[in-house]
Amino acid sequence: MPKMSNILICDMPLRFDTYKGCSHGCEYCFVKFKTDISKIQNNESAQTLLNFINKRRNGEVVEKIFDYDIPLHWGGVSDPFQPLELERRRSLDCLKVFAKTKYPFIISTKNAIVSRPEYLELLKDCNCAVQFSAIGSSYDDFEKGASTFLERVEAMKKISEIGIRVIVRAQPMLAKMENELTENLKLFKEAGVHGLIIEFMKYKYKAVGTLKVRGDNVYPLETIKPVFDRVKKQANALGIKVYAGENRLRQYGDSLNCCGVGDLWKTHEANLNHLLFDDKKVELKELHNNILSGGSSQPNQWSLGQSTKDLELLKTLNYKKLLNMAMQSKSSLSDYTIDKKAYEAIKNFKPY
Repeated sequence: MPKMSNILICDMPLRFDTYKGCSHGCEYCFVKFKTDISKIQNNESAQTLLNFINKRRNGEVVEKIFDYDIPLHWGGVSDPFQPLELERRRSLDCLKVFAKTKYPFIISTKNAIVSRPEYLELLKDCNCAVQFSAIGSSYDDFEKGASTFLERVEAMKKISEIGIRVIVRAQPMLAKMENELTENLKLFKEAGVHGLIIEFMKYKYKAVGTLKVRGDNVYPLETIKPVFDRVKKQANALGIKVYAGENRLRQYGDSLNCCGVGDLWKTHEANLNHLLFDDKKVELKELHNNILSGGSSQPNQWSLGQSTKDLELLKTLNYKKLLNMAMQSKSSLSDYTIDKKAYEAIKNFKPY
């Protein structure tokens, strides 16, 4: 079944992957630091997807985790449209399910395969948005198994022309790529791109000019915020929305929903981003009782949060208690830029 990740910080925490492993060979890939991705295996199937949409788990009809159709993020740790898809067609089969059920979802990909005629025909009937990772042609040398930058731009145009929202993921972003990214903004606009997500490179090792934040080596805020602000100003001038995939910049984007779909569907707003930076009060009643009252964190069902510590805590705590702990934890809040609004939210926070 689809897995949870980043539920404490993400509006779109429910991920779905048709494959394990990837042949794109991106040199910066974060997944390859966690597991061997060289051997591509089948993962979740069209039947698994249909069972989930129909509220079924292991053949048993059960209640939904959420009281609404929380959108799926398709391609969380493996690209659903990598070259092997043309042989196995597992993602094509899943698109047929999505087209028939109209269940909301986002596709994340680096491949133009998704814009081939047989896929476009199904996308026309889907309730979805499509995200392409793309910064510029300079990245082609680091993503040798993926479609080229220009091939992706052409795919963006084909998909936007059938009325599907297209989002560009400038991820992982290097500060030195600012000029190339801004030079391509007009190209994105011409391709019908709605928005741009910016998230800067994270290193597993100590790189020049980086500092350690929790488990990653990252660029300092004083390096990345001016870059983000300048790109955002130019993109907004062209009518392109800009969102911050970077937690430290989240409140400076055009929406706290960094996937750029907060206005399309109801999403999971009971998370730290909205508690810290949203003007409206976050209501936990949107979450289903089985995630509020305990027993919602069985390891065989969930991959809740990137942190093993969080996963261990959720074996005994329900989500409500974990959220309370996170709002009162310096470690959990260390990813964020605590501005005046966030400071007031922390000071006035009353545990659920």
